[in-house]
Amino acid sequence: MLSDRHIDDFVQAFPALGENEKLLEEIRSNAVHTEIPRGKAICYEKQSVEFLPLLLNGVIRIIKLSETGREISLYHIIRGESCVLTASSLLSATPFPAIAEVEEDAELLLIPKGKVSKWMTNYPAWQHFIFDMFAKRLTEVIAIVEEVAFQRADRRIANLLLMLSRDKGEEISMTHHAIATEIGTAREVVTRVLRDLSSKNVLKLSRGSITILDKPRLRNLSHE
Repeated sequence: MLSDRHIDDFVQAFPALGENEKLLEEIRSNAVHTEIPRGKAICYEKQSVEFLPLLLNGVIRIIKLSETGREISLYHIIRGESCVLTASSLLSATPFPAIAEVEEDAELLLIPKGKVSKWMTNYPAWQHFIFDMFAKRLTEVIAIVEEVAFQRADRRIANLLLMLSRDKGEEISMTHHAIATEIGTAREVVTRVLRDLSSKNVLKLSRGSITILDKPRLRNLSHE
């Protein structure tokens, strides 16, 4: 059974679910609290899943691997969210189709698989939460497919750097490999594009970091 602190954290992270007293009591009685450190894989591809994670703190990255070992980030899970692929696997009794890896130390509540489907029938708030999660993630994944299939690598890199600069400023600590993983391309492609932008004085490259020197030109590239 969860402690009062864990319930308070849950209500703050998932206010819509915390409004139903009966559902809240079900969560108190059935959920398992756990903490998982950064860098740890929670679930691997083709693994059967037994719980649905509800993230109280931290960040989890969902990754898809190609046959050649290339990675692409499908989406990130943050505080107040869950994993749509886990929910899909639980509801359809199929193996997990990706890899879930902790990017920032995570604190979670784990909901047993038997309760996930049962609460869909018994609690409209839970059903709405699951369906809303499917709708949101489907939109995100379709956007990623469109980017990978139809956009040039330089445009995708420019968009990523501009997005990161909103939170991290002009200097971004990120390796070429990490960028390649985020946009779903080879590291060599990323290196070639970054070097080209560096030669044009759009970016300054340092070991493990990238500094944006000319944001207007980078923004123009993102819309070409």
